[in-house]
Amino acid sequence: MFGFKNKSPESKSASADEKSTGLWGRLKTGLSRTREGITDGLSALVSGKKTIDDEVLEELETRLLGADMGVELTMEIIDALQARLKRNQLDDVDQLLLALREELLKALEPVNQPMALYPTSPWVIMMVGVN
Repeated sequence: MFGFKNKSPESKSASADEKSTGLWGRLKTGLSRTREGITDGLSALVSGKKTIDDEVLEELETRLLGADMGVELTMEIIDALQARLKRNQLDDVDQLLLALREELLKALEPVNQPMALYPTSPWVIMMVGVN
């Protein structure tokens, strides 16, 4: 399970790859997979679609959850998009993507500020993810 006893050649090369890429390389790779999951997923979601239906919204919800947006934020975004649909503000998938962008930017607005670092004392940045 933890790979303590796993001495297969594949595990040796995998650990060698991890060591050669380093922490920043692994972090960059992980973040790029999340970004690709969102962008590729959204492009696949809307390709060939002209109207917004429940299936599109369900798939969008799945993509947001898969991108580690969190359940609460995902539900807020989906609810806001459904409210726009009910008010006939969204006619096609292009408008849906613009509205999604607006909702994501609105969610990020409260934390859009420079990080206050104090160079005279040590500090730690901790990142926690779902996966």
